[in-house]
Amino acid sequence: MRYKLIGLTGNTGAGKSTVAAALVEKGDAVLLDADAIARQLQQPGSEALKTIAAHFGAQVLARDGSLNRAALGRLVFSDVVQKQALESIMWPRIADVIEQRLQEQTRWMVLDAPLLFESGLDALCYQTWMVVAPESVRRARIMARDGIDATQAQMRIDAQVSQQAKLRMATHILDGTQPREVLCAQALALFQQAKDLWG
Repeated sequence: MRYKLIGLTGNTGAGKSTVAAALVEKGDAVLLDADAIARQLQQPGSEALKTIAAHFGAQVLARDGSLNRAALGRLVFSDVVQKQALESIMWPRIADVIEQRLQEQTRWMVLDAPLLFESGLDALCYQTWMVVAPESVRRARIMARDGIDATQAQMRIDAQVSQQAKLRMATHILDGTQPREVLCAQALALFQQAKDLWG
């Protein structure tokens, strides 16, 4: 592989975005953000959005033709079949963009992907890191971050594969309950070790 990629994952509210930001700001990594790529692919008029609307109906579209993310979220976070349908629409498209961008870079990159293992994108990575935190901590963070109640936050937690099921797949585990500066320092140290090992 010409590119050098760290896969970064973690269930919602664990602290993954904090680690990703540190690697970009202080580790000089190039960020590949799977969620941001998904949003780009879902712009009005895009093939992805047309496919989403065809499957889920006009209820997931706003008046201006853009994606109504709140409406779509209510559908997929409460129905595992609908969630899988959305993933089957989006993940092949996201993977295509990621693989294209990988070929354009020679610098170290970090792939921020909540569904890193579920999508199979971990196969592209030198290492896979997982940020973890207890469910109670993640629920509180989601509520504060997204302005939703405990029931809605729990639905988002329950919609993901459990932390425990993914722990054995990661090459490195980071404790997302640590103070931000400690968590970031540990991530940067791991990143430097990877660069020292692989150049």
